[in-house]
This record gives sequence, structure tokens and C-alpha cells, in this order.
Amino acid sequence: MNERTIIGLMSGSSLDGLDIICVRFWGPIEKLQWEVLGKPITAELPQYLFSLLKVVHDLDQESIAQLHLDLGVFYGTAVKEYITANGISPYCVASHGHTIDHNPAEGYSRQIGDGHMMANESGLPCITDFRAEDILHGGQGAPLAPVVEHYLFGEYKMFLNLGGIANISLHSEDEILAFDVCPANQLLNHLANKMNLAFDDKGALARNGDVDEDLLAALHQDPFHAMDYPKSLDNNYVRTQYIEKLDTTVLSTEDKLATCTMYIAQCLADAINALAKKSNVVELFVSGGGAYNEYLVALLQAEIGTVQLVIPKDEIIQHKESMLMALCGYLHLLEIPNSFATATGARMDTINGIIHHPEL
Repeated sequence: MNERTIIGLMSGSSLDGLDIICVRFWGPIEKLQWEVLGKPITAELPQYLFSLLKVVHDLDQESIAQLHLDLGVFYGTAVKEYITANGISPYCVASHGHTIDHNPAEGYSRQIGDGHMMANESGLPCITDFRAEDILHGGQGAPLAPVVEHYLFGEYKMFLNLGGIANISLHSEDEILAFDVCPANQLLNHLANKMNLAFDDKGALARNGDVDEDLLAALHQDPFHAMDYPKSLDNNYVRTQYIEKLDTTVLSTEDKLATCTMYIAQCLADAINALAKKSNVVELFVSGGGAYNEYLVALLQAEIGTVQLVIPKDEIIQHKESMLMALCGYLHLLEIPNSFATATGARMDTINGIIHHPEL
């Protein structure tokens, strides 16, 4: 049966908290069965961790090393509390960690959130480091999302994740095309923070702003858009190439939000229309926090014509990526590839992850 119950953890670039889900998997891998146990949550980051992660690019190596340990303790404690609250008995934890550096061209992608500390605090084996093996074999280490799409949502062929960075994937019979398209919630949340808000609720602020054509053109001119896929965006690149541009542009925050929301919609529409035409796809499965941005979704739907956006239930919108981590952990245990070469550009499919056991 190969049955395993695994907790998946995801801490994204939008800094909206730690997503926690518990998934039970069973059955033959070709027809994998699954169910969510307990109630998935997004655990709020303690203020001191949130503040440090927000400026992690400015921290020295000693501070980053301490943050790595502290984040592992928080992850493990959050898992232990989640287990107690839901009365579940997971086999292990699979954690993505929090990305602080992503540079596959130089051979690395670094996520923090110490696996040993997590294992000790939770009392469970913890699997971390889900990108390194792919990068070692020439891949981008991203995107990982096609794995969960293939195994758990195979009835759809095209997927969009509206997270801190927006990424898209297209599944065909013989390959998976997948790549980061543009920064998304990282930009919108950064601007909303200027107004002491965590995010632009339903895109209401952007809806009331005006699009600035000069800023819109400047965002579209970023060199990343001219790169061939597979390609992936680094959070530090977003900060230096996009957020600094926003911070030095003299416009109201509402106008910046309106412009960034239009920019995201246009970038996504270009990618979606090209892929949909390539494979005659008529539905697009949407997940990630940006799916709740009604203004962005409306702009995007208007730009993509006959392709219909499919918005799933809240559990999937919010926790598809933490489900992905649970699945990557499950595949790791079965010694089955959890990163697809056709999506990442690697020379071969790879089994990623390092397992950490709690001290006795």
C-alpha cells in the first residue's frame, strides 16, 4: 500500500506565514490516492522572525546562521502544536524552508529553516532541501509545482500559481513546460505595506488607482522577460530590479498598485495565450493567495479570452504548495523522482531531499 501520512510546510516569499497541511497518501503511484487530515492552517510568523526575513538580504552570515536555527525551532514547534490540535499521527514532516538565495546558474539555491532543530522540536523525522539535487544535474531547482499537478490534479493540463512570484506550467503527453513568469504578490504586498496593510484586499486599492504607462513600460522592459524558459526568479533579483524601481518612482501607492496589477495581468496573459494556443487548452487551474485578488483575476480573465480560469476551493488555493511539499516528502521516501527534468531543465528527473531524525 505504501501508505504514509506526511505534514507539508511552505514558507513563501510573500511572508504571509507558514502554511501547514497534513496529507495521507496511499495506493499505486500511477493512481495515487490522497486525503487531507485535520484543518490546514497558515501559522503567523513571530514578529521577530518576520522582521528578520523582511531584511534577510542585509543580514551578515552569523545572523543568517542564527535565523536558520530559530526558524527551524519555530517550524518544529508549529508542527507539534498542529499535531496536538488536530489529533493526527504523521510519519514525518517535509519542509521547503524559506528561500534566501536562488542562483542555479552558480549551482545553488539556499533555503533556511534548520532540519535538525525542526526534527527535535516536532519529535518527527524532517525532510528538507528539495532543490539541490536537481541543480546538481543542471536544472533550475524550480519549479517543483508540476509534481503535485501531475500526481494530484491530473484532470487539468495548465496551472497558474499566484504567489510571491507567479509561475505557470503546461502538461502534455511527453513533456512539462514550466517557468516563473513575473513577480506577483511580492510587489503588491510590498506596496500595501506602505499603507500599513498586509495585502491589497481583493485588489480594492489597485482598482481605485490609475495605471502609469511609463512605470508599466519600465517593468515590462526587465531583461528576465527576454530569457527563454525554463527560468526562475530570485527574491533578491525582485528586490533590486523591481522593488527599488517602485520605491524610487514618484506616484501614489494606489497608482503603483494599479500599474503593478496591470503588469502582472499582462505578463501572465502573454504566457497563457502562447501556451494555450500551443496545446489547445481551454481551462487554467489557479492557486496561491493572488487567486483572492478579484481585480487581478478580472484583468487576467479579460486578457486571455476563451481560456477560463478555474478557481478551486479555499483549501487548494491556500495550500497547494504545502501539499506539494508533503507529496515531495512522500516520493522521497519511496525513492521516486520529485523533480521533473522537463520542467526544470535538468539532465534527468531527480530525487531531492535530506532527512533529519530527532535526537533520542
